[in-house]
Amino acid sequence: MRTILQVTVLLVFFLLYQSFALSKQEENFNKLNKTQATALSAGDLVITVFNSDGNDGFAFMPLVDVDSGTVIKFTDEGWDIGTSDFTTATEGTLTWTATSDISQGTEIQVTNPTANPPTPSSGSMTRSGTWSLTSSGDQILVYQGDQSSPTFIYCINTRRLSGNAWNLSVSSSPSNNTNIPAGLDTLDNAFAPSNHVDNLQFICNSALNDTPGNIRALFLDESNYNTTNTTVNYTTMDEGGCSVTVPVELTFFSANIFQDNVVELNWNTATEVNNYGFSVERRQQAADGRPNVTPSGVEEWEAIGFVLGHGNSNSPKDYSFVDENVIVGKYYYRLKQIDFDGTFEYSHTVEISLTKSLLTNLVLKQNYPNPFNPSTVISYQLSETSSVELTIYDALGKEIKTLINEKQEAGSYSYNFNGKGLSSGTYIYKLQTDDLVETKKMLLMK
Repeated sequence: MRTILQVTVLLVFFLLYQSFALSKQEENFNKLNKTQATALSAGDLVITVFNSDGNDGFAFMPLVDVDSGTVIKFTDEGWDIGTSDFTTATEGTLTWTATSDISQGTEIQVTNPTANPPTPSSGSMTRSGTWSLTSSGDQILVYQGDQSSPTFIYCINTRRLSGNAWNLSVSSSPSNNTNIPAGLDTLDNAFAPSNHVDNLQFICNSALNDTPGNIRALFLDESNYNTTNTTVNYTTMDEGGCSVTVPVELTFFSANIFQDNVVELNWNTATEVNNYGFSVERRQQAADGRPNVTPSGVEEWEAIGFVLGHGNSNSPKDYSFVDENVIVGKYYYRLKQIDFDGTFEYSHTVEISLTKSLLTNLVLKQNYPNPFNPSTVISYQLSETSSVELTIYDALGKEIKTLINEKQEAGSYSYNFNGKGLSSGTYIYKLQTDDLVETKKMLLMK
């Protein structure tokens, strides 16, 4: 008996250990994936404000979506390409951590970098060393990783000493000079004005408002920043008229015909920013071949559904919508893409023609809800004008009630049936036209 108890205890401990080990393995796996997801590349961030005469503050803007937990470092130390090392160990380093997901195009302001800790407008930040942006010329290098092996993302220098290549050798004032770190380029992800400036703030006098690559070019153009000898104002780039958001980019939009009077719409987006969703609109061509118009002459579009968007996304997204309310004729469809702020844009129009040969003469749909108590809706479609009779029977075939007995034109119809006064059980509804008869069952549960 004791042996069995000992074996049982050992088995329980073994299972607990296995569970703990698997849990730690999953935790480490998730940590690894998170680290990979928060790594930035050169050019994924730009400096938008550099303020050496005031509070030595600055502002930066990611050009990609940044995951919560992402760590980015900013230093005013210089870089020596000869030694592949920072020029001094006395300058300051600010370590910023995203405490939530940050959307591309969000300007983050650091107005008190000399405080400990600094308080950025978003995320958290710590400081080591002495942070000071010198008016005679200074730089900010942006990187991830350790100082011993940094991965550079962006750099800015307010004093270019040797043309487009910046200074090729470190001068006697290394804290105020820097080489361009390996992996960065003045034409892509590093900036220095041709003439020395104390402060700069990028403005938007350009219509570059579509892709991160084009926006990045904006921050390499000397015509797009203001300089001042006093403290610059920290304002968002949007207030200057610039948008670094990637619009909703629709890659395709199509319509296909399926059986039972069904049209399926499919579309795909490559990127999305602030996308609330898509209103699906339809217009039917009139019998004379001209588009239906309102009394004022405007084409008449009908909103037939809505599909939620993905908000912000840099990866392809697939969407679909099924339109079941169609009869013989020509149809036009378009998407009204709506942002969270209510602004919208229309897609191109797709058209599709449904002929009688593509449609069944009669479509009787399952009642909804089913089971029901006491009311339910019975819907059906006619592809052509016909005499119509809709009748309710009990499970034994006894006629309960005739709901419709009339001639109807082609179209979609719905009838609200009330089972008040009837017993719980299975009932049959039959739809008969000039050519066809269809029946379905429904369940009344009281």
